[in-house]
Amino acid sequence: MPYAEQRGNGEFPWRVRWLLPPNGDGKKHYDGASGFATEDDALDHGRKMEQEQEVDLRRGDWHDKHKGEQTLDAYFWKVWLPAQRLSDKSRANREGEYRTHIGPRWGAGPLNAIEMFDVMAFENQLRARRSASTAGNVM
Repeated sequence: MPYAEQRGNGEFPWRVRWLLPPNGDGKKHYDGASGFATEDDALDHGRKMEQEQEVDLRRGDWHDKHKGEQTLDAYFWKVWLPAQRLSDKSRANREGEYRTHIGPRWGAGPLNAIEMFDVMAFENQLRARRSASTAGNVM
């Protein structure tokens, strides 16, 4: 259920927050919006957002927009790599490729800051410096 809170005394002082679905870390996460003239307007918006979220969840279309704020390092080591079924040698190769090529370039930055054309330019540079096999594995 959403909740509203007054933030200041201006023309649109109300904001609303609503609970996001669990993401596996055991913590509660909220989304929100601000800029509402009344508490009722804020709560109406929050209820609408919860309903849309529920529809998306049922369809399998819901995506946590905040996940894009995590770093590529966190995603690679905590999400992507553990989900792969790799031999020990392949796992070591992927880890090495990440440490050598990908991590230094984008590891500390958020996922949602990685642009497609930057990746394409990176691939072109990699293919010019490394074997086709290495470039393919990295990509």
